[in-house]
This record gives sequence, structure tokens and C-alpha cells, in this order.
Amino acid sequence: MKIFHVSHRGLIQKSLRENTLESFKISFQKNYSLETDLRYTKDGEIICVHDADLKRIYNKKDKIKSLTYDQLNKKTKNIQKIPTLNDLLNIYKDDVYLFLELKGLFKKDILKKLIIKTSRFKKIVFISFWHKNLYAIHNLNKQLLLGASFHRVDSRAVLDITKKLKLFCFILNKELMFNFLFNKFKIYKFYYTVKDRETYLKYKNQQSLIIEYQAII
Repeated sequence: MKIFHVSHRGLIQKSLRENTLESFKISFQKNYSLETDLRYTKDGEIICVHDADLKRIYNKKDKIKSLTYDQLNKKTKNIQKIPTLNDLLNIYKDDVYLFLELKGLFKKDILKKLIIKTSRFKKIVFISFWHKNLYAIHNLNKQLLLGASFHRVDSRAVLDITKKLKLFCFILNKELMFNFLFNKFKIYKFYYTVKDRETYLKYKNQQSLIIEYQAII
């Protein structure tokens, strides 16, 4: 299978923070596929953000799901504006793969909205550690690209999901790079997260990697 690399939450640099439109644009300009995280607000706006709360980046205690998008934007825009899914899709040209990681369990109505918003694109892959999301998406539309994420080996879960779903890929902890169970499946495998240049240079021609910017400079 073709080897290609994926930027982790965009190509993050000192002046470009994670999950921002600017880091996404740089990733696309350099022809990398992109992985970003999705959550949704109290009023159902799908946004690109990793954490369930505002503590790490914004030093605030609020939970994402407890705020409407307008409330969230007012609290965050002067520090680091959180892009909406619409913002991301407006700059995405469908020429590289876009991996949308669903954080936490998504309600059915939000999944329907997500599928509608992304329906014009061919290279979007829905990924999640919460595999119930993948089953729910499959039940809504069996043609979509799906990727199951694993931090460790869970033989029962691996065998169950590969039996029930035709997966596009696995998203795997890099410690699982040579694991027999995963490697017996002839699908794409992407290994996270490569943060150092030594590891990148060692595996870049052998494995598809999810990378941070300092690994490639």
C-alpha cells in the first residue's frame, strides 16, 4: 500500500498552534493529509478541538458541551479561535485525505449533520477510539471511509470491528507498529504520534505516520 504521512492537528509551530485554520492551511500547502479532532457545542455546532474542556489552552474550567458556540467563541477567540467544521471544509480541496477524529460519543442527530456537511468530499475518513461512532456512521451511510483507533491491543474489539465493518484504516499507537494482529489485515495503518526527527527518518519510507512539525524540519 502507498505510504503517506498525516499532520497531527495541523503542522504546529511556535506561531501556529494545534487545531487552528493556520496550521491546517500549512499542512495542505505542504501536501500532507490532516488529522483533526471533532467535538460539538451545546447548540450542536461541530468544532475542531481536542480537549473536552478549556483548561489546558485557555485556563478556564468550562466544558465544551456546556457552552453554545457563541459563548465558546467569546471565551476563546482572543487567545486561540476554535475553528468550526465549516471553517475547515471551506479551505479543504479534497486532494489529500482528511481524518476527522470523533472525540467522545456523538449523538445521532450530530452524526447526521456531520455526514451532510461532508457529503461532497471523497477523501474524508471518520476515525474514533469510540467505535460506537463508527458503527453508527456505517448504519447511516455504508459508503463512508472509516478508521478504528487503538491505543493498545484489544483482540476481541479488533476482530469484532473488522468482521462487522469494511475499514479503510487503523489508527494505531506507534508502539503497535509491528504487532502481528494488526499487520495481518490488508488495510492502511497510520501510527501516532511521531514527534522527533530520528523516528521519522527511521520509518518514513516503511510506514505511514501521524507526525508533528518538528519531526520533519
